[in-house]
Amino acid sequence: MKKAILLHGWAGKSDNHWFPWMKNELETLGYEVHAPDLTATRLPVLEDQLGDVEEIMADFGKWDLIVGHSLWCQLGLHAIHKLELKNVKSIFVGPSFPGCTEMIDKNFAKSVCGESYDNLVEYNNAEIEFEDYDNEYIVCLSENDEFINIESAEEFYCMLENVEFLEFEDKWHFNTASEVFEIPELMEYIEE
Repeated sequence: MKKAILLHGWAGKSDNHWFPWMKNELETLGYEVHAPDLTATRLPVLEDQLGDVEEIMADFGKWDLIVGHSLWCQLGLHAIHKLELKNVKSIFVGPSFPGCTEMIDKNFAKSVCGESYDNLVEYNNAEIEFEDYDNEYIVCLSENDEFINIESAEEFYCMLENVEFLEFEDKWHFNTASEVFEIPELMEYIEE
């Protein structure tokens, strides 16, 4: 049975945004789906969150699926490297990248993040080592995302082997505030 893990974004939970829809779609396709509520989502510590997912992902391989949103896309990349996962497929939606927190207007970022701003900068800028493990990546970006600059995100994620970019209009940050509760365009990539 193929396995999948859904990694919700900063300050989120596994039942936010489009994750309930995605979980249902994957289970319908026969996936064993894990959607953990990660620890300390407002003040995340990378090593703690890697601990949250390591046991689930330890035996991922042969086109098992990692789906991440926002900051937790980087958690997916760190887990792939730490666990040396090979032949997995990752879908990163509205993905953060090192330096993106500082690219946002600081007053706006602090109004959204509050006291966790400095913590997010540190988490976001943790060095990511890219290895070629013969994985596939789909990176979903919205032209009007208030947090993620498309050009900078593409420049960062281009460093991955086997990456494909999907650009959307008017999806903002692919979250509840943007009224994005489904992303049906992703299913053709999952079903391949």
